Amino acid sequence: MKKQQATRTAIYRRLSRDDEQSGESMSTENQRILLERYARENGFEVVDIYTDDGWSGTNFDRPDFQRMKRDIELGKIDIVLVKDLSRLGRNQIETSLCIQVFFPEHNVRFVAVSETLIPPRAKMISWNCAICLTNGLSAIRAERSRAAIVNEP
Repeated sequence: MKKQQATRTAIYRRLSRDDEQSGESMSTENQRILLERYARENGFEVVDIYTDDGWSGTNFDRPDFQRMKRDIELGKIDIVLVKDLSRLGRNQIETSLCIQVFFPEHNVRFVAVSETLIPPRAKMISWNCAICLTNGLSAIRAERSRAAIVNEP
């Protein structure tokens, strides 16, 4: 008998105030639409949507992120979907610990749907590189946006 594939999926979305100002990120509503479509197209059952609106990605004490972690620990989630790595977090060490330690310890598959450069079965070193790249690009965009706001007439 073929083993049933676990598809209980958590959608995690986050938008910080800096993201809103820079226009870098989609709204949390657009993230939901994108992620629900991805889940539907891949046969994933969305069991909950977790949203931290207005929270920095460098802070991992976000209320809904912590609620999602508790649900993972309780065995309620098989897959975590995010728009991109920066939605999970912008602290390289904490983000890497989630992807490389916490999720695997709980048999949770992590999918960043917009990270098309990384094949699903890529080695963890690829995630580290992607995290560094994503965080660096986000920092550059945020700095450019702040400079543009300061220099507006």
